[in-house]
Amino acid sequence: MTKQELMRLSEEKAPPDLRGSEYLKWACEDICSLKGGQVYRSDVSAVIEQARKYQERYINDDEDAADGSPLHKSLAFSAIINSEMLLADLLPLCKVLRKKLFSTEEPPFSSIREAGEWIERTAEQERQRKLAEYGEERRKAYELVRELSLKYDLGVWLETRSLPYPGEDGWVHRVPIWAKTPLSLLEYWSRRVSEGTGFSQAGVVGWILTGRKPLVPPVTTRTSLCCCNELEYEGVTVPGLTAKQLTVTFRANLSQAEWTSLRGQLNEFFGKIKKKAFNDCHATIWRLVNDCGGPPSKGQEGASVFWETIRNEFNQRHPDKPLRTWNGAKKAYFDVMKRIRGPHASDCFTDQSNQLREEKSLRKPKTCAGFCPQES
Repeated sequence: MTKQELMRLSEEKAPPDLRGSEYLKWACEDICSLKGGQVYRSDVSAVIEQARKYQERYINDDEDAADGSPLHKSLAFSAIINSEMLLADLLPLCKVLRKKLFSTEEPPFSSIREAGEWIERTAEQERQRKLAEYGEERRKAYELVRELSLKYDLGVWLETRSLPYPGEDGWVHRVPIWAKTPLSLLEYWSRRVSEGTGFSQAGVVGWILTGRKPLVPPVTTRTSLCCCNELEYEGVTVPGLTAKQLTVTFRANLSQAEWTSLRGQLNEFFGKIKKKAFNDCHATIWRLVNDCGGPPSKGQEGASVFWETIRNEFNQRHPDKPLRTWNGAKKAYFDVMKRIRGPHASDCFTDQSNQLREEKSLRKPKTCAGFCPQES
């Protein structure tokens, strides 16, 4: 079976949202390449499955990894329409770049693999040529700049640009580039297009070289985990800290269904929270416990006395919303901590609070009526 026949059968069997899409074309090329051109009717399901993966991947494009969490399906159609309009405007520029680099206005490569091999090969050739041309002078210049910046306390950063491009494995790969070379021209214009449209730079590079159209969805999400090792200075030690971060970029307004889908991602990443917003009661319970040096450890003697004291202090300040038991005061505090720090806050922070409470207990804070952990 030829690639054209496989494509025709895949179009017939594919769901409506995949028919005629770029995803199906990409998937057909991938399967044909993987099978060395020897494809059969049984490969149609593999083409459709791969096309679906491409659809989900590009709905939430990431500069470091092509895979992303798909948003609501209607975003896919919105992204396709918006991207097609942008690419139509950019096509004349794309043709000029292809003409300059490859002497043709058509895509010079038929697959991501071929484009990646050309980029890697060209990058190595450019590196060898530039090092032979002025490698030693470049090294001396670097050492001189570094020496002077250290000597005069100058904040100097030597920036080396790199060209991102989509890899066959679904990840974004990078190669360093040199000035006044074909790859530097490709990097400059793909970066300018990316900055002005929202397309990933790697996606623009892939489009110029292979014709594969990137997508710029109305919403993209990017997750990260900020970590800090244990800090120690002048005898003071702060335990290691971590913080989750989810960055959401909007390029269009959303429907109610799309907002609901986005909220689902937030809940999945941060954990579900109650609908009730923070108020002065939450701030009071947190401050009372914090002023006492933090909560007691599990099973610590005198813990019930501690929480009963907190409850009494809280009820004096909020007689209209009293806490009925000492256990209610404990639960109210950890509810606040879990909403801020995550579901395991009670395990993480009771041990960390012991040292702080031992220091504060020497001062017998008034808000805790002189309670000390060692007292029962």
